[in-house]
Parts: sequence; C-alpha cells; structure tokens
Amino acid sequence: MLGRMNTSVDPCSDFYSYSCGAWISSRRLLLEMNVIETDRNSVMSDVKLNLKQRLKDMLSETVISSDSDYMKAIKLHFQSCLDSNTRPDSSLITKDVQSMLENLGVDRSMTSVLTPSMMQYSLFSDYGAFGFFKYEITGKVVKDTKRSILQLSPPDLYLQQSVYLLPSEDNEIARRYFDRLVPLIQRFNSNLRPVSNLDNIDGELRLKVAEVFEFERQISQAIRVAKSSNEEKVSYSVSALQKNLPNIDWTVALPQQQLSYDTPVQLNHPSYFSSLNGMLGRNQQSTLVMYLYIRAILTGILPSAPKSTRQFMDSMYDTETAQEYTSVDCLDSTLKLLPEEVLVEYTRTYSQDIKNVRDYLSSLFRNLTDESIQSFSSYPGYSDETKFRMSGILSSLNLVSAPIPVIPWTVVLSTNNDVLHLFRANFAHQAHASRLMNRIGEVYTVPDIPWYDVDIVYDKEINTLGSLDIQSAVDGYWSDGSLRHFQDKRDCFMNQLFEKRTVSLTGRPLVKEAPYLHSQGST
Repeated sequence: MLGRMNTSVDPCSDFYSYSCGAWISSRRLLLEMNVIETDRNSVMSDVKLNLKQRLKDMLSETVISSDSDYMKAIKLHFQSCLDSNTRPDSSLITKDVQSMLENLGVDRSMTSVLTPSMMQYSLFSDYGAFGFFKYEITGKVVKDTKRSILQLSPPDLYLQQSVYLLPSEDNEIARRYFDRLVPLIQRFNSNLRPVSNLDNIDGELRLKVAEVFEFERQISQAIRVAKSSNEEKVSYSVSALQKNLPNIDWTVALPQQQLSYDTPVQLNHPSYFSSLNGMLGRNQQSTLVMYLYIRAILTGILPSAPKSTRQFMDSMYDTETAQEYTSVDCLDSTLKLLPEEVLVEYTRTYSQDIKNVRDYLSSLFRNLTDESIQSFSSYPGYSDETKFRMSGILSSLNLVSAPIPVIPWTVVLSTNNDVLHLFRANFAHQAHASRLMNRIGEVYTVPDIPWYDVDIVYDKEINTLGSLDIQSAVDGYWSDGSLRHFQDKRDCFMNQLFEKRTVSLTGRPLVKEAPYLHSQGST
C-alpha cells in the first residue's frame, strides 16, 4: 500500500495523488511499454480481471455428479449461454416460448384475463422484464432503523430514445420495427395468426403495434421530462400510492412482501409516475396489454434465446445484427442472476486463498488501529480525556467479512445439454426476483458486493467513515476551536474523496470521480 502512495504530496491539497501517485506513475510506464493489457488501468481493474478469469475457469469445467446443486446451476447457466450462439432456430423453440408466454393469457382480441397491473408484476417475477416501471431495493430509515425498502423507477425502453421523437408515420425505424415485431408476435402466439385468407388479423395487429409505439412515445417523453427536473425521491405507503395513483392496482402490482411489511415505497422520478397514471387512464386496455406482452417478448424472452432466434429483430437501424454472446457476457449474466450461488462455490473452491487474504486484512487492520491509538496517545496537544475517548472509539472498531449466504433453493434443471439457455435463464430470473423482493423489510446492511461489476460501494450511513459520530463522542469537553479543526480536516478528506479528477494513464484525458468510488485509473 505504501508503495502505491506519493507521501510527498499534501493529502489535503490532492488526496488522489497522495494515495495513488506512485502507482499511477509505474502503471503508466507499463502500459506505454505494452507489458500489460490496456484494461489493467487500476488496482480495482486488476482485482476485477483476475477474479473474472478465476470464475470463468471454474464455470467452464465439465459438470460432474459430485458437484453441488449450486455449482451445477452456475456451470450450466454459463455453458448454456455460450451454447446458445450455435443453436439453430427451430419449431421447438417456438413451442417453448409459446408455453412460457401462456401465463400472460393474451388472446385474439389482444386483451388478457390478467389486468395490466397484474401483468406488470408478472413481467418482473416470471420473466425478469420491466413494464411500466422497474423494481429495485434501496435503504431508508424506518422508525429509527435503516431497512431495505422497495424503490420503483422508470423503465428502460427497447428502442433508442431518439426513435421516439417522431410519430410512426414519419419514422422509418419505427416501420422496420413493426415489420419485424408483428411476425415475431404471431410466431409465439397462435391466437394472433390468420385462420383464413379473409382474416385481417395481420392488419389489426400492425395497427395495435403502432398504438403501442405511440404509448411508448408518451412514456419516453415522460421519462425525459422527469429526469431533467432533478426532483427528489418521494416515499408513499401502499394506501397513499393507491389514492394518488389510482389507475394502477397497487395490491397486485407490488410484491406480497411489500404488502406484509409496514415499509414505504420510494418513487424515483415521481413526476414520471404522475404522468404514467394519466397515460394508463387515457389508453385502451388492449394497448396496455400488448405493450406489456411485447415487453415480455423483447426484454424477457428474446435475450435468452439462441442467436439464430434473436436475429429476428436485426437491422432495424440499418446495419446492426444480433451478436454472439462472449464468455464475458455469459459470466456477467451468471453473476447478475445467481450471485449467491457463485459466492458460495467460489468461497469453497478458493477457501485457502480467501483465508490468507482475511488473515492479512485482519493483521493490517490491527496494525492500523494500534498505530492510530499510539498516535493519539503520544500527541502532546490532546488532553487525557480526548486521548481516552478517541482510544475507546478506535478500539471499538471491527473488521467484518461478508457472510456466506444461506440459499433456500436454487435453479435445478436437467444437466442434459438439450435444455436450452432459454429455460435456465428464465428460472434464474425467477430466483433472482424472489430473493430481491424477500429483502423488503429486512434491516439494511452493507450492500452485497455486485459480483457482476466488482465495484466498491460506499454508503455514508454504513461504512466506517460515515458512521463514526465523533461530535457527540467529544461534545462537552472539546473546545469550539478543537471541534472546528476536526471538522475542517474531515470536510477536507470528504471533499477530496468525492472530487472529480482528470487522470491519464494511456495518453488520453480521463475525467472521473475519486478513487474510492470507482475503479478506472485509481487505487
């Protein structure tokens, strides 16, 4: 760690250079000499790339009978994802997708036995897709305790935002979209295929798809306005949601866990939801149903289908085509949908390496704590009371390792290679959605490491630097001058921590945030 620092720099003038200066100089030289890959431009990128290589090696191994259910699940998810690149498109895939979409019950009238509010939650829980809004988990203080609560956010639309600026009649990309989407819907729903030469279902479906596109344009506009307003997030109870946004049946659009706990629902970009409520009241139910049905196909089913099937939506923007999934893509999918299984099996496979790192960190932590206590105790400018109080605070700090999760159930499907990634991914989406919603109401802890990105999460209310209440600990015996001095130093550090920096490791300017928060160009 000391070898990465440039201690000749004043940390309050440039904390970034103080903490990373020596590392930046040496790494820039290695990159210029082409000794290492250009992606290795930070300490965190080294950690991330080394970890991902280990994980790929683990997941690429052949499934054997002695593997645990967790290991089988993650190996088969990863390997079936790669296998989807070479799977031919076939009538079997058509039948499989048809059976998966039957839950939504879309009939010839382009309506469903399910209400749009029921379909909204089914998209998430059954297909891992989002309709009118996304479901997320965040932390909020509820009755003096920080708990995991449900956050709702605007969805990501399928087409590029610029496509929605023009109405369909003046929009060449929209017409290509319709040309590809109508036969795709008919392929996966026999109710929407013509039964005779006189049947005009093709024209009716295309008109309905055009109505859906206009509805998406309204959503796109509402998202743009909401995101440009810099509005604060707003929290509601379920009853308040129903009162303020009555065109959504919140008793079925929210998970049962939310209805069982007395925790608020947080709206991200609340003006979007006000606009959405109006849109749901103005548009026909069949338009809303088909919007959700199309979302299920395009964002829930198609991404897990073989490349040959995904090519149905090729060339909407002239040249783009469905790309093969790389090992990185398939690893990221595994880490995102089955992170608990990966953590359990990685911990088991590399148990000795992990023990060595934990032992090292424990030793480092003890040394830092002891040195800090010694520094406080030996400084003549502090009173005995200050030394006693600060030594007590430092002695109370603990190093906590992330616990190994207990997994109540996992994706258990046949190890037969004929089981498509389509099914494995669908079951993984269901497991992921269930586990995410089960966190509602739980005491909020340090966020799980996002394995699929391996970035450090800094939470001011949880991490050590943000949770130490020094002021209350010293209130009453520190002078105003001493307290101001401490606050100035703390503010200096925090300003440096979050300040944006311009760093160049490869000869190109790079504007980025402080090193503790992100990985590129930092330690």
